[in-house]
Amino acid sequence: MSQPKILVYDIETSPSLGWAWTKWDTNINEIAQDWHFLCFAYKWLGDKSVRTVAQPDFVSRYRKDRTDDYDVVKALWHLFDEADIVVAHNGNRFDQTKTRARFLQHGFDPPSPFREVDTLREARRHFNFISNSLDDLCRQLGIGRKAYDGGFNTWLQCMAGDKTAWSRMLKYNKQDVNMLEALYLRLLPWMEGHPNMALISDRPDACTKCGSDLGFKSNGWRYYQVTKRRVFKCKDCGASSYGRVMEKSPVTKVS
Repeated sequence: MSQPKILVYDIETSPSLGWAWTKWDTNINEIAQDWHFLCFAYKWLGDKSVRTVAQPDFVSRYRKDRTDDYDVVKALWHLFDEADIVVAHNGNRFDQTKTRARFLQHGFDPPSPFREVDTLREARRHFNFISNSLDDLCRQLGIGRKAYDGGFNTWLQCMAGDKTAWSRMLKYNKQDVNMLEALYLRLLPWMEGHPNMALISDRPDACTKCGSDLGFKSNGWRYYQVTKRRVFKCKDCGASSYGRVMEKSPVTKVS
């Protein structure tokens, strides 16, 4: 069996347009235009290049209505349908929920089942960094920094069809995915409850975290109340896994 297909992705959306009486900490009185997808960047884990899908890729639809993101959403649906695992930063609260909202609005059925990994949630669960934003995590781990996005004007200019702004947006989007892939691989050995790569690929002797076939080295025991399991460390990613057989710990009889 081949390795599971792991999709690393990041979306960029437009803001919603609405009316408000004040600027700071206010309620929107009425929505004039809902948000929509501008673009997304993605790569399959291990691929060399990052790809993008953006509204201007679909010329006729984009010229007719710059808020019509149907083709962008459809392209992402097909990627989700193909994936075994999808990886996003803050995916549980933003990328995944925004994406599902557009799937539903455009009448798509749910894609084939997949597992989700949210690197933001994993960073918060296992560590205490000064900030868990993608940019700060990657800076602190020596991975790199986000590309310059040009600020909010870039989003406004993309919505107006400016080609220079679109070029800047896609460069920014691609860099996020490159950083996300590197962050995912750094966090992977620490993740608890990560999808079992050995099970998904039907390779029982592979690493359960990274799916590598390089093998393991013995790394002691994990002890429970009356049993113990042998601990193994992956020679590739360094993650720990446990032997399948539970062994009884010797009990010393007290006289």
